Amino acid sequence: MNAFSPFDLSQFSYYVQAEKRCENAPHFAAETLALAAHLPPKAKVVLWFRESQYFIQALIAAWKTQAEIFVLPDLSDSNLQWANAQDYCLTDDGNLILSIPVYSLTEQARHPVNLLPAQTVDSTQAISPDAVLWLKTSGSSGTPKLIKKTLWQFQAEAEMLKNHFKISIDDLILNTVSQQHLYGLTFCIMLPLFSYAAICSEQWIFPEMLIEQTLQSDRKVTWIASPMLLNHFAEHHKWSVFQDKVCRIFSAGGKLPETTAELFAQHGLAIDEIYGSTETGVIATRKGQLEWQAMPSVQFRHNENQLNVMSNWIAQPESLNDVLEFKDENRFVLQGRQDRIMKLADKRISLDLVEDKLNQSDWVKECYCFKHPEQPRLIALTVLTQDGIRFLQEKGRKTLINALSAELKQQLGNLATPRFWRFITALPRNTQGKIIKAEALALFEHKLKEPAWQPVQSVTSRDLKQSQEQQFIGTIPLDLRYFTGHFADFPLVPGVVQLQWAIQLAESLGLPPHIKGVENLKYQQFIRPDNDITVNLRWDACKGKLNFSVTKQDNEQTLTCASGRIVYQVAE
Repeated sequence: MNAFSPFDLSQFSYYVQAEKRCENAPHFAAETLALAAHLPPKAKVVLWFRESQYFIQALIAAWKTQAEIFVLPDLSDSNLQWANAQDYCLTDDGNLILSIPVYSLTEQARHPVNLLPAQTVDSTQAISPDAVLWLKTSGSSGTPKLIKKTLWQFQAEAEMLKNHFKISIDDLILNTVSQQHLYGLTFCIMLPLFSYAAICSEQWIFPEMLIEQTLQSDRKVTWIASPMLLNHFAEHHKWSVFQDKVCRIFSAGGKLPETTAELFAQHGLAIDEIYGSTETGVIATRKGQLEWQAMPSVQFRHNENQLNVMSNWIAQPESLNDVLEFKDENRFVLQGRQDRIMKLADKRISLDLVEDKLNQSDWVKECYCFKHPEQPRLIALTVLTQDGIRFLQEKGRKTLINALSAELKQQLGNLATPRFWRFITALPRNTQGKIIKAEALALFEHKLKEPAWQPVQSVTSRDLKQSQEQQFIGTIPLDLRYFTGHFADFPLVPGVVQLQWAIQLAESLGLPPHIKGVENLKYQQFIRPDNDITVNLRWDACKGKLNFSVTKQDNEQTLTCASGRIVYQVAE
């Protein structure tokens, strides 16, 4: 770029929680410059922040010292290893431990950044438009990649967004996503910096928190959201309380279900969906319709069998891994990723289309389809609605699969109908809302044998003999291994399995696996898929017996499903 206009930090403003209003922060620029004076020059700097205000200060201060920025996407082992290869880290997380120096911008930090020796920083020196920032992709669609971005790219993109969506100094941006990934970095950091829209430093990850902050604002509000959060508004009924305060909602980071988009539109809150990638930045937008509209300056070029995209904020043409059906040069329908189109028996099958059809069922909340690792057939991980769970309880797994499959076969044919099914309570997603493929495969390969047990109260001693009594709660998995076979049409937990769970939980608390027998064993109530149960354990040291019971709640009434006494071989 020939011309470069650095942002004016004196115009930057943020929401002051105590005052419940937005205000300019004239001290913000001075604090940022003071921070820069304590940073080593030309270093490789890792950023890991929860609050966007601190992120902005660290980013600008480090760029003032001609540093290269490395944005840490999460705290997985591979990403921590990547961080440890740099020079030092700036954070607002006082518990972050790396092998490189870690400095926090908060007063409560164990290693406050002002302990670093002061350097001389020229306050008039503009940040170079070629200042570098590195992002690391999640690898959700393959091997993680390092993506280089520069300040001029961020400025070009932010100014386009500001003009296209008419973002101004009068707006307040409320953030529900992390700025450690490009979507949040672009919309929650760069867009406010170049539009001077106010920000609220914290991240609001629940609808109730987001609505509360919206109502407290003295400005018109823009939400930076994800489909994962917006989907939860299906359970919200008091739209009139906040809908007039929200002027704009952005959504990216995953596919927005049509039902969610329609729900918001019905309440006068049409969602601006954003399409793009870490490599390309923003490509297109849409608002409730099927077709996407390319953003200003975005152009597409076909190069042999590859589709490339260009724009004012891309350093060089980038190839797209998605299949686009063009209506004209600026409008297209997104058909899905190339790696989401499978070839089975010489037939091309769109996994996204299979999922879309399944999601239309009243029994399916969401699903994820993928190819079996060894067979030319599809697997469907399926999250059921409450209606779907009731159908499973009443009719059984086989009947549910047959009903879902019949509709798919009629619409898409046999090959596109999943052969293997797993019914689960939630899809495995990362912090960006993207499917974690390794965990998805593990859910298919390993049927659950027990609930994810949680102690009712924290266990300070792992010895049941000392604590005398313990309780564990858990929810029965929809696809519990023991439902197959005899219980396929009427799934219930066998009594012997309930006994085994009690024995295993007792062993986890210190009782040895030396059992002489079981007394007074009774089974009184069925335990069904999705039932919440409590396992009660009480150790009688004098008799060497463990009293156990398994209970569930039904219409505010506690029902005993199983009970008995396990007799242990006690050492003389």
